[in-house]
Amino acid sequence: MNFLNNLTWQTLWYHNTLNSYLWALGLFVILIIIFKVIVYRFWRRLEKISKHTKTDLDDKLVKMGESIRPSFYLVFALWLATRALVLNNIISSIIDILLILVIFYQSSILLEAFLKYWVNKKIESSAERNNIFSLLLVSLRIIIWTLALLLVLSNLGININSLIAGLGIGGIAIALAAQSLLSDIFASITIYFDKPFKVGDFIVLDDGQTTGTVQRIGFKTTRLAALDGEEIIITNSDLLSHKIHNYKGMKKRRIVIDFGVVYSTPQEKMKAIPAMVKVIIDSIPEIDFDRAHFKKFGDSALIFEVVYFVTTGDYKAYLDYNQTLHLQLKEKFEQEKIELAFPTQTIYLNNN
Repeated sequence: MNFLNNLTWQTLWYHNTLNSYLWALGLFVILIIIFKVIVYRFWRRLEKISKHTKTDLDDKLVKMGESIRPSFYLVFALWLATRALVLNNIISSIIDILLILVIFYQSSILLEAFLKYWVNKKIESSAERNNIFSLLLVSLRIIIWTLALLLVLSNLGININSLIAGLGIGGIAIALAAQSLLSDIFASITIYFDKPFKVGDFIVLDDGQTTGTVQRIGFKTTRLAALDGEEIIITNSDLLSHKIHNYKGMKKRRIVIDFGVVYSTPQEKMKAIPAMVKVIIDSIPEIDFDRAHFKKFGDSALIFEVVYFVTTGDYKAYLDYNQTLHLQLKEKFEQEKIELAFPTQTIYLNNN
């Protein structure tokens, strides 16, 4: 007891008494113990509860909570404990900066984990997931560490208002210089989430020239494989500026064909042609008959119009079925002695 009484508990050591240092140390130890209990006990119990729920969102949130780094609660406990002490500006600023850095570091870990979960939920293709996750992750890190840098500079006593204004002007200049690139990147994000088409879809633009199967969707460009075999590379912003016809999602294709027979075709055979066409179409799988009619008197032929549906969106399959139909029509007309017309001219000579 004499030893304790002889201790200079109220003597100032760097603006604080020994009693204050011991109180701060005890608070630091208690806070670390509390944080460890929360991390290793509380989150484990929540993990057991989340396994019995139907959604996997709570499982992901628990995993995110368990990912809290020891550096976070060590620095946080140090910052709280030192609030009871009188520190000079340099040491106080160092501790504040450490706290800012660990908060933003831990926040980046949690947000990246949640971002990955969200992208995996929204996007099915693994290739698309990797592309969009990389793009969003870079954007997220730039935002987080820019904010962290500004807070650190502010804590060091630097006036960040003029710096923010300068960054704003510089950002506008950069945005104007990279306007095309940024518009393509934002267009790629739109494609990933709105899904007007995906890899493997056959698309046609309203310019009447650009057609092909989507091979790859990148940050700046999309690559199409044209029917002739060449690769078409088009920027994403240009792509979305057009009306896009996506034939991959087509469930049924409506087809209209015309053919003509000669004017000398007997009336009985003219009346029988629609029924002949219906029998032929009904015999071909994946084709649904709609109608067949004598349409009009042409310049050199009697024109019939036929409408049918191909019950698949595959373009090559449509061509195969259409070819089969035309060949069978020709064969049937040859059997029935019905002559298909071709452009002709008849000249009448007046002998008078």
